[in-house]
Amino acid sequence: MKALFFTADLGGNVPPVLAVAQELAGRGWDIDVAGLAAGESAFVQPHFPAGIAAGPVSRMGITRIASIARVTASRNARNDAAAIIASSRPDVIAVDCLLLTPLRAALASGIPVVVLAHTVGQYWSRLYHPFTDTSLDLFGVSLSRYWDQAAARLMLTDAELDPGSRNPVLSHCTWTGSTEQASPPSPRAPGHRPRVLVSLSTTDWPGMQPIYRRVIEALSHLPVDAVVTTGNAAFTDALNGTGNVEVHGWLDHAALMPQADLLIGHGGHSTTFKALTHGIPVLVLPVNPVSDEAGIGDVLKARGLGMRLRPWARPRRLAAAITALLTDSAVHENAASHGRRLRSLRSGAAVAADHIVRIAASRQPNSA
Repeated sequence: MKALFFTADLGGNVPPVLAVAQELAGRGWDIDVAGLAAGESAFVQPHFPAGIAAGPVSRMGITRIASIARVTASRNARNDAAAIIASSRPDVIAVDCLLLTPLRAALASGIPVVVLAHTVGQYWSRLYHPFTDTSLDLFGVSLSRYWDQAAARLMLTDAELDPGSRNPVLSHCTWTGSTEQASPPSPRAPGHRPRVLVSLSTTDWPGMQPIYRRVIEALSHLPVDAVVTTGNAAFTDALNGTGNVEVHGWLDHAALMPQADLLIGHGGHSTTFKALTHGIPVLVLPVNPVSDEAGIGDVLKARGLGMRLRPWARPRRLAAAITALLTDSAVHENAASHGRRLRSLRSGAAVAADHIVRIAASRQPNSA
Protein backbone atom coordinates (compact mmCIF):
# COMPACT_ATOMS: atom_id res chain seq x y z
CA MET A 1 0.00 0.00 0.00
CA LYS A 2 1.10 3.56 -0.65
CA ALA A 3 0.23 6.96 0.80
CA LEU A 4 1.05 10.36 -0.64
CA PHE A 5 1.27 13.24 1.85
CA PHE A 6 1.03 16.92 0.90
CA THR A 7 2.37 19.47 3.37
CA ALA A 8 4.37 22.70 3.55
CA ASP A 9 6.74 23.90 6.24
CA LEU A 10 4.55 26.46 7.96
CA GLY A 11 6.02 25.61 11.39
CA GLY A 12 4.35 23.29 13.87
CA ASN A 13 2.15 21.67 11.21
CA VAL A 14 4.99 19.45 9.97
CA PRO A 15 5.76 17.19 13.01
CA PRO A 16 2.24 15.72 13.31
CA VAL A 17 1.98 15.10 9.56
CA LEU A 18 5.35 13.34 9.49
CA ALA A 19 4.44 11.36 12.62
CA VAL A 20 1.46 9.83 10.77
CA ALA A 21 3.65 9.15 7.73
CA GLN A 22 6.25 7.45 9.94
CA GLU A 23 3.59 5.29 11.59
CA LEU A 24 2.37 4.04 8.22
CA ALA A 25 5.96 3.44 7.07
CA GLY A 26 6.48 1.29 10.17
CA ARG A 27 3.55 -0.83 9.00
CA GLY A 28 5.23 -1.47 5.67
CA TRP A 29 3.58 1.25 3.59
CA ASP A 30 5.40 3.14 0.86
CA ILE A 31 5.34 6.86 1.63
CA ASP A 32 5.81 9.94 -0.55
CA VAL A 33 5.88 13.39 1.07
CA ALA A 34 5.49 16.43 -1.19
CA GLY A 35 6.05 20.03 -0.12
CA LEU A 36 9.18 19.93 2.05
CA ALA A 37 12.67 21.10 1.15
CA ALA A 38 15.25 18.43 0.35
CA GLY A 39 16.44 16.63 3.46
CA GLU A 40 13.49 17.62 5.67
CA SER A 41 11.99 14.16 5.34
CA ALA A 42 13.46 10.66 5.14
CA PHE A 43 10.72 9.68 2.68
CA VAL A 44 10.57 9.96 -1.10
CA GLN A 45 9.92 13.65 -1.79
CA PRO A 46 8.23 14.49 -5.11
CA HIS A 47 9.11 18.05 -6.06
CA PHE A 48 6.24 20.39 -5.16
CA PRO A 49 7.71 23.90 -5.43
CA ALA A 50 4.60 25.72 -4.19
CA GLY A 51 4.76 23.88 -0.89
CA ILE A 52 8.46 24.55 -0.43
CA ALA A 53 8.01 28.25 -1.25
CA ALA A 54 5.42 28.58 1.52
CA GLY A 55 7.93 27.55 4.18
CA PRO A 56 9.25 29.85 6.93
CA VAL A 57 11.43 32.75 5.87
CA SER A 58 13.54 35.11 7.92
CA ARG A 59 11.07 37.98 7.54
CA MET A 60 7.32 38.08 7.27
CA GLY A 61 5.74 40.23 4.59
CA ILE A 62 4.24 40.35 1.12
CA THR A 63 6.62 37.70 -0.21
CA ARG A 64 5.55 35.16 2.39
CA ILE A 65 1.87 35.98 2.04
CA ALA A 66 2.16 35.47 -1.72
CA SER A 67 3.95 32.13 -1.24
CA ILE A 68 1.19 30.87 1.07
CA ALA A 69 -1.43 32.03 -1.44
CA ARG A 70 0.26 29.92 -4.13
CA VAL A 71 -0.21 26.73 -2.16
CA THR A 72 -3.79 27.58 -1.18
CA ALA A 73 -5.25 29.02 -4.38
CA SER A 74 -2.83 28.85 -7.32
CA ARG A 75 -3.93 27.07 -10.51
CA ASN A 76 -0.31 26.23 -11.35
CA ALA A 77 0.20 24.64 -7.94
CA ARG A 78 -2.99 22.64 -8.43
CA ASN A 79 -1.68 21.35 -11.76
CA ASP A 80 1.64 20.45 -10.15
CA ALA A 81 -0.17 18.56 -7.39
CA ALA A 82 -2.26 16.68 -9.95
CA ALA A 83 0.90 15.67 -11.79
CA ILE A 84 2.48 14.40 -8.56
CA ILE A 85 -0.63 12.35 -7.79
CA ALA A 86 -0.62 10.82 -11.28
CA SER A 87 3.07 9.92 -10.96
CA SER A 88 2.91 8.64 -7.37
CA ARG A 89 -0.24 6.53 -7.89
CA PRO A 90 -1.05 6.25 -4.16
CA ASP A 91 -3.85 4.26 -2.53
CA VAL A 92 -4.60 7.17 -0.18
CA ILE A 93 -3.75 10.87 -0.25
CA ALA A 94 -3.27 12.67 3.09
CA VAL A 95 -3.36 16.46 2.87
CA ASP A 96 -2.37 19.06 5.45
CA CYS A 97 -5.65 20.80 6.25
CA LEU A 98 -4.43 24.25 5.17
CA LEU A 99 -3.34 23.27 1.68
CA LEU A 100 -6.42 23.91 -0.41
CA THR A 101 -4.66 23.58 -3.78
CA PRO A 102 -3.40 19.99 -3.39
CA LEU A 103 -6.62 19.12 -1.56
CA ARG A 104 -8.68 20.12 -4.60
CA ALA A 105 -6.35 18.18 -6.89
CA ALA A 106 -6.57 15.14 -4.61
CA LEU A 107 -10.37 15.22 -4.50
CA ALA A 108 -10.49 15.39 -8.30
CA SER A 109 -8.27 12.29 -8.61
CA GLY A 110 -10.88 9.81 -7.39
CA ILE A 111 -8.41 8.46 -4.82
CA PRO A 112 -9.55 8.49 -1.15
CA VAL A 113 -8.45 11.66 0.61
CA VAL A 114 -7.77 12.25 4.31
CA VAL A 115 -7.49 15.75 5.76
CA LEU A 116 -4.98 16.08 8.60
CA ALA A 117 -5.82 18.95 10.98
CA HIS A 118 -2.97 19.83 13.33
CA THR A 119 -4.44 21.99 16.06
CA VAL A 120 -7.51 22.16 18.28
CA GLY A 121 -10.89 21.85 16.59
CA GLN A 122 -12.06 24.98 18.37
CA TYR A 123 -9.86 26.94 15.93
CA TRP A 124 -11.17 25.12 12.84
CA SER A 125 -14.82 25.46 13.87
CA ARG A 126 -14.76 29.07 12.72
CA LEU A 127 -14.38 27.77 9.16
CA TYR A 128 -17.94 26.50 9.42
CA HIS A 129 -19.38 29.79 10.63
CA PRO A 130 -21.72 31.07 7.88
CA PHE A 131 -20.05 34.51 7.81
CA THR A 132 -16.54 33.03 7.47
CA ASP A 133 -17.58 30.52 4.85
CA THR A 134 -19.42 33.12 2.77
CA SER A 135 -16.58 35.64 3.06
CA LEU A 136 -13.95 33.14 1.93
CA ASP A 137 -16.18 31.95 -0.88
CA LEU A 138 -15.98 35.42 -2.43
CA PHE A 139 -12.29 34.68 -3.06
CA GLY A 140 -12.95 31.18 -4.34
CA VAL A 141 -11.64 29.66 -1.12
CA SER A 142 -13.73 27.37 1.06
CA LEU A 143 -11.80 25.02 3.28
CA SER A 144 -14.98 23.68 4.86
CA ARG A 145 -16.51 22.77 1.50
CA TYR A 146 -13.45 20.78 0.44
CA TRP A 147 -12.89 19.28 3.88
CA ASP A 148 -16.40 17.89 3.74
CA GLN A 149 -15.65 16.00 0.52
CA ALA A 150 -12.75 14.06 2.06
CA ALA A 151 -13.13 10.47 3.23
CA ALA A 152 -12.02 11.53 6.73
CA ARG A 153 -11.08 14.66 8.66
CA LEU A 154 -8.64 13.68 11.39
CA MET A 155 -8.02 16.09 14.28
CA LEU A 156 -4.52 15.30 15.53
CA THR A 157 -5.19 16.62 19.00
CA ASP A 158 -6.65 15.63 22.36
CA ALA A 159 -10.46 15.58 22.49
CA GLU A 160 -10.66 16.04 26.27
CA LEU A 161 -8.76 19.34 26.22
CA ASP A 162 -10.33 20.57 22.96
CA PRO A 163 -13.65 22.44 23.35
CA GLY A 164 -14.14 21.94 19.62
CA SER A 165 -14.66 18.21 20.11
CA ARG A 166 -18.08 19.07 21.56
CA ASN A 167 -19.04 21.48 18.77
CA PRO A 168 -21.82 20.04 16.57
CA VAL A 169 -20.40 21.63 13.40
CA LEU A 170 -17.38 19.33 13.74
CA SER A 171 -19.33 16.16 14.45
CA HIS A 172 -18.10 14.67 11.17
CA CYS A 173 -14.46 14.99 12.30
CA THR A 174 -12.48 12.36 14.20
CA TRP A 175 -10.19 13.14 17.14
CA THR A 176 -7.15 10.86 17.13
CA GLY A 177 -5.28 12.28 20.11
CA SER A 178 -2.01 14.18 19.99
CA THR A 179 0.91 12.79 18.00
CA GLU A 180 3.35 14.14 20.61
CA GLN A 181 5.19 11.57 22.70
CA ALA A 182 6.99 12.13 26.00
CA SER A 183 8.88 10.48 28.80
CA PRO A 184 7.94 10.91 32.49
CA PRO A 185 9.47 13.90 34.28
CA SER A 186 12.84 13.43 35.91
CA PRO A 187 12.87 13.15 39.73
CA ARG A 188 13.27 16.48 41.50
CA ALA A 189 15.42 16.92 44.58
CA PRO A 190 13.74 18.68 47.53
CA GLY A 191 14.07 22.43 47.15
CA HIS A 192 15.43 22.15 43.61
CA ARG A 193 15.91 25.31 41.58
CA PRO A 194 13.10 25.58 39.02
CA ARG A 195 13.97 25.16 35.34
CA VAL A 196 12.21 27.14 32.63
CA LEU A 197 12.25 26.42 28.91
CA VAL A 198 11.48 29.26 26.48
CA SER A 199 10.46 28.50 22.90
CA LEU A 200 8.60 30.99 20.72
CA SER A 201 7.80 30.55 17.04
CA THR A 202 10.64 29.44 14.76
CA THR A 203 9.39 32.03 12.25
CA ASP A 204 10.70 35.55 12.83
CA TRP A 205 7.43 37.39 13.30
CA PRO A 206 7.70 41.18 13.58
CA GLY A 207 8.43 42.21 17.14
CA MET A 208 9.47 38.74 18.29
CA GLN A 209 13.02 39.65 19.24
CA PRO A 210 11.82 42.27 21.76
CA ILE A 211 9.52 39.62 23.25
CA TYR A 212 12.52 37.34 23.80
CA ARG A 213 14.44 40.20 25.38
CA ARG A 214 11.64 41.01 27.81
CA VAL A 215 11.33 37.35 28.77
CA ILE A 216 15.08 37.08 29.34
CA GLU A 217 15.05 40.23 31.46
CA ALA A 218 12.17 38.87 33.56
CA LEU A 219 13.91 35.52 34.07
CA SER A 220 17.25 37.15 34.94
CA HIS A 221 15.75 38.55 38.16
CA LEU A 222 14.17 35.27 39.31
CA PRO A 223 15.70 32.32 41.23
CA VAL A 224 15.42 29.99 38.23
CA ASP A 225 17.62 28.46 35.56
CA ALA A 226 16.34 28.99 32.03
CA VAL A 227 17.10 27.84 28.50
CA VAL A 228 15.90 29.97 25.59
CA THR A 229 15.67 28.35 22.14
CA THR A 230 15.09 30.48 19.04
CA GLY A 231 14.92 27.73 16.40
CA ASN A 232 15.53 29.04 12.90
CA ALA A 233 14.49 32.63 13.63
CA ALA A 234 16.97 35.10 12.16
CA PHE A 235 17.49 38.27 14.21
CA THR A 236 19.25 41.44 13.11
CA ASP A 237 21.51 41.44 16.18
CA ALA A 238 22.54 39.01 18.88
CA LEU A 239 20.16 37.83 21.57
CA ASN A 240 22.20 37.70 24.75
CA GLY A 241 21.63 35.56 27.80
CA THR A 242 22.42 36.32 31.44
CA GLY A 243 23.99 34.45 34.34
CA ASN A 244 20.98 32.16 34.77
CA VAL A 245 19.59 32.26 31.20
CA GLU A 246 21.20 30.37 28.31
CA VAL A 247 20.33 31.26 24.70
CA HIS A 248 20.55 28.70 21.90
CA GLY A 249 19.32 28.39 18.35
CA TRP A 250 17.97 24.87 18.08
CA LEU A 251 17.94 22.27 20.87
CA ASP A 252 16.02 19.01 21.22
CA HIS A 253 13.02 19.91 23.39
CA ALA A 254 12.33 16.25 24.13
CA ALA A 255 15.69 16.08 25.91
CA LEU A 256 15.03 19.26 27.92
CA MET A 257 11.39 18.87 28.93
CA PRO A 258 11.76 16.02 31.46
CA GLN A 259 13.77 18.47 33.63
CA ALA A 260 11.58 21.53 32.95
CA ASP A 261 9.07 22.99 35.42
CA LEU A 262 7.54 25.55 33.04
CA LEU A 263 7.39 26.26 29.31
CA ILE A 264 7.12 29.83 28.06
CA GLY A 265 5.88 29.47 24.50
CA HIS A 266 3.88 31.10 21.74
CA GLY A 267 0.96 28.67 21.97
CA GLY A 268 1.84 26.62 18.92
CA HIS A 269 -0.03 23.31 19.08
CA SER A 270 2.96 21.02 18.59
CA THR A 271 5.24 22.56 21.23
CA THR A 272 2.37 23.15 23.67
CA PHE A 273 1.17 19.55 23.55
CA LYS A 274 4.71 18.26 23.81
CA ALA A 275 4.96 20.19 27.07
CA LEU A 276 1.55 19.01 28.30
CA THR A 277 2.44 15.40 27.53
CA HIS A 278 5.53 15.87 29.67
CA GLY A 279 3.27 17.26 32.43
CA ILE A 280 4.57 20.85 32.21
CA PRO A 281 2.42 23.99 32.68
CA VAL A 282 2.65 26.59 29.90
CA LEU A 283 2.76 30.39 29.85
CA VAL A 284 1.55 31.45 26.39
CA LEU A 285 2.69 34.65 24.65
CA PRO A 286 0.94 34.46 21.26
CA VAL A 287 3.07 36.08 18.54
CA ASN A 288 0.89 35.38 15.48
CA PRO A 289 -2.39 37.33 15.76
CA VAL A 290 -4.28 35.26 13.17
CA SER A 291 -3.23 31.79 14.28
CA ASP A 292 -4.49 29.32 16.90
CA GLU A 293 -2.01 30.52 19.55
CA ALA A 294 -4.25 32.81 21.61
CA GLY A 295 -7.04 30.23 21.58
CA ILE A 296 -4.72 27.53 22.86
CA GLY A 297 -3.60 29.88 25.61
CA ASP A 298 -7.24 30.39 26.60
CA VAL A 299 -7.83 26.63 26.67
CA LEU A 300 -4.87 26.17 29.02
CA LYS A 301 -6.07 28.94 31.32
CA ALA A 302 -9.61 27.52 31.42
CA ARG A 303 -8.30 24.05 32.26
CA GLY A 304 -5.89 25.23 34.95
CA LEU A 305 -2.81 24.26 32.91
CA GLY A 306 -1.24 27.63 32.37
CA MET A 307 -1.75 31.28 31.60
CA ARG A 308 -1.88 33.62 28.60
CA LEU A 309 -0.35 37.11 28.51
CA ARG A 310 -0.20 39.65 25.73
CA PRO A 311 3.10 39.34 23.85
CA TRP A 312 4.06 42.91 24.74
CA ALA A 313 3.79 42.29 28.51
CA ARG A 314 6.56 44.09 30.40
CA PRO A 315 9.28 42.20 32.32
CA ARG A 316 7.69 42.89 35.70
CA ARG A 317 4.35 41.41 34.57
CA LEU A 318 6.14 38.44 33.02
CA ALA A 319 8.11 37.82 36.19
CA ALA A 320 4.93 37.87 38.27
CA ALA A 321 3.22 35.37 35.95
CA ILE A 322 6.25 33.07 35.91
CA THR A 323 6.45 33.15 39.71
CA ALA A 324 2.72 32.49 40.05
CA LEU A 325 2.84 29.45 37.77
CA LEU A 326 5.99 28.02 39.35
CA THR A 327 4.57 28.31 42.87
CA ASP A 328 0.98 27.18 42.17
CA SER A 329 0.84 23.56 43.36
CA ALA A 330 -2.66 23.06 41.91
CA VAL A 331 -1.47 23.98 38.41
CA HIS A 332 1.50 21.62 38.67
CA GLU A 333 -0.59 18.76 40.03
CA ASN A 334 -3.13 19.30 37.25
CA ALA A 335 -0.41 19.40 34.60
CA ALA A 336 1.18 16.26 36.00
CA SER A 337 -2.19 14.48 35.96
CA HIS A 338 -2.86 15.42 32.34
CA GLY A 339 0.69 14.43 31.45
CA ARG A 340 0.13 10.94 32.88
CA ARG A 341 -3.19 10.70 31.02
CA LEU A 342 -1.71 11.82 27.69
CA ARG A 343 1.26 9.47 28.02
CA SER A 344 -1.07 6.56 28.74
CA LEU A 345 -3.06 7.07 25.54
CA ARG A 346 -2.29 5.39 22.27
CA SER A 347 -0.40 7.75 19.99
CA GLY A 348 -2.55 9.95 17.80
CA ALA A 349 -0.30 8.98 14.89
CA ALA A 350 -1.19 5.32 15.40
CA VAL A 351 -4.92 6.09 15.63
CA ALA A 352 -4.73 8.23 12.49
CA ALA A 353 -2.86 5.46 10.69
CA ASP A 354 -5.61 3.00 11.65
CA HIS A 355 -8.19 5.21 9.92
CA ILE A 356 -6.04 5.57 6.82
CA VAL A 357 -5.52 1.81 6.63
CA ARG A 358 -9.27 1.21 6.88
CA ILE A 359 -10.00 3.79 4.19
CA ALA A 360 -7.47 2.18 1.86
CA ALA A 361 -8.82 -1.31 2.58
CA SER A 362 -12.37 -0.23 1.77
CA ARG A 363 -11.21 0.74 -1.71
CA GLN A 364 -9.58 -2.60 -2.46
CA PRO A 365 -11.70 -4.91 -4.67
CA ASN A 366 -11.24 -7.91 -2.38
CA SER A 367 -11.65 -6.10 0.95
CA ALA A 368 -14.31 -7.30 3.35
